[in-house]
Amino acid sequence: MQENRINKLRRQMEVDGIETALIISRENRYYFSNFRGSSGYLLITSQNNYLFTDSRYFDQAKAQSPLYEVIEHQQN
Repeated sequence: MQENRINKLRRQMEVDGIETALIISRENRYYFSNFRGSSGYLLITSQNNYLFTDSRYFDQAKAQSPLYEVIEHQQN
């Protein structure tokens, strides 16, 4: 299901001339990735999907979001 949602977003991005989408809200993050953690954001390009989260949720993100490259970021 997430793959269909991502593809639909990519088609709309192409129509609108948008190269990259940054998704930060928890609800939209779940809608596009199935990731339920409270910290993270998605970066979707025309070719790639990235999920950024901190170390608390790294393993959870990998398990819940197989369509995404999960990247651990440091919080300041």
